[in-house]
This record gives sequence, structure tokens and C-alpha cells, in this order.
Amino acid sequence: FVANVYAEELPKMFAHRGCWSRIVPENSIPAVGRAARHGYMGIECDVKYTKDGKMVIMHDRTINRTCRNADNYSRIKGKVKVADLTFNELRENYVLESYNPEYRTPVPTLEELLKECKKHNIVPMLHSKIVESYKLAQKIMGNNWICFTNDLEAVKECRKISKCLILYSINPKTAETAFEVLPQLGGKVGVSSMQREAL
Repeated sequence: FVANVYAEELPKMFAHRGCWSRIVPENSIPAVGRAARHGYMGIECDVKYTKDGKMVIMHDRTINRTCRNADNYSRIKGKVKVADLTFNELRENYVLESYNPEYRTPVPTLEELLKECKKHNIVPMLHSKIVESYKLAQKIMGNNWICFTNDLEAVKECRKISKCLILYSINPKTAETAFEVLPQLGGKVGVSSMQREAL
């Protein structure tokens, strides 16, 4: 225990894909509220387009790992890509996997998740290359969100519309480019990587 430490000085904890478990699905609306209850400052989430251009929250390109068939909660046979489904097909035919039937909900839209973040004062970190997702985040959250991507053109577009924190995702091959990219962006910027060599 350290006395007299201001909250601003403490590490800022983010829940990866929300605060999830076998009951509360990852990248779900309930995972946002759970993150808030457990004291997280924000959540990281992933954005994908459906076939008809609706932005939804899903980490994988396919829904097989995180979803089940809605009618009987059976496993999904064959690879089913988010990009091959219309929004209505995704929402009507599949639910997020959970041990508790109460949490077997449809895949949320980006808009639904952002509004839930706003409600709980949670900062969303969008792991996304989709510029349209940045525009929606800016509209709903103001500058209180984080852009997280390795796409150079995307981060440049982000800075045109927002003063949010931009985290440029690097790997050993792209680490050197950060020294060129970050000064160009200006404002609140940083790097992020899961690879020690890159850092």
C-alpha cells in the first residue's frame, strides 16, 4: 500500500475485449458494465464490417469461436465469416456463447457498445482500421476514446477528425516507423505492442 498516491498517477487498466468470462461474453454489452464495476478505466474492442456495411463488435474474422446458432444453441458448422453475413443474418441467426442463457445475446453494433461505454464512463479503445468507426466514436464519445491500429493511413485520418489518444501498433518490422509517424500526428500519441523486440 502506498499512501498519498493520486489516481492520475496510477496505471490505467483496460479490459481486453471487455471484462469477460465463460458467463459474460467477450466484446459484449454486459462486458462493458462489468468492466466498470471492477474499476477498469476502459475496454479494448474490435470492429468488423458485415456484408452490408454495418459495424459490429467482433475480434475474429469468423464467428465460430464466440457464437452459437440462435435457434438451438448448437455449434456452428463450417467457417462463417462476419463479412459474409448481412447484419440481419448475424443478429437473427446467431448469439454470443455463454454458460448462462441470459447472456446469449446478439453480436452488438459499434454504436450500441459506444453508448454503453458512455453510460458507464468507460473509455473505448477501438482496435480498428475502419475510419467510419472513428467518426462514430468521435460523435458519441467526443475525444474520450482511443484509436488503436497499425494502419498508417487510418491513424492519419483519425487525427484529422479527433484529438483522441492514438496508439500506433508496432511489431519488430514497423517499430522504426513510429519515430516518423508519431511526430506527424501530434497531440496525444503512443505506441503499443505485445512483442518485446518491437518495444
